[in-house]
Amino acid sequence: APPERCEAAMRLLVDVMPTLKNEIVGAKQELGHVLQAGLEHSGLKVRAAALLLVCGIVGQADTAGWTPLLQTTGVLMQVLKQLAQAGDEELLQEVIQAFTDVAGWQPDFFKPSLTQ
Repeated sequence: APPERCEAAMRLLVDVMPTLKNEIVGAKQELGHVLQAGLEHSGLKVRAAALLLVCGIVGQADTAGWTPLLQTTGVLMQVLKQLAQAGDEELLQEVIQAFTDVAGWQPDFFKPSLTQ
């Protein structure tokens, strides 16, 4: 699929997360595939959209729903660094805001990456 469609699809999932969180988080296998493909995509905007989806899940789901995503924190930090290097200020600000929101909602999410 074209990168623009991949990005749009992940952003749509972020937008509907408050309403459909149980269905989205409940589809663990499919969600895992979407996130893996997004975080490994060659397009930085697609990787950023996957990062925003992870943050949306952490912000909306209960601990059991986001605990499997702890393994993504290293990749999320890499995407943040890549955004800073790429100079996309608008997207970088959006991602920083998502990280800040997650740190406020679920501060334990970033603890494993801080100890490495």
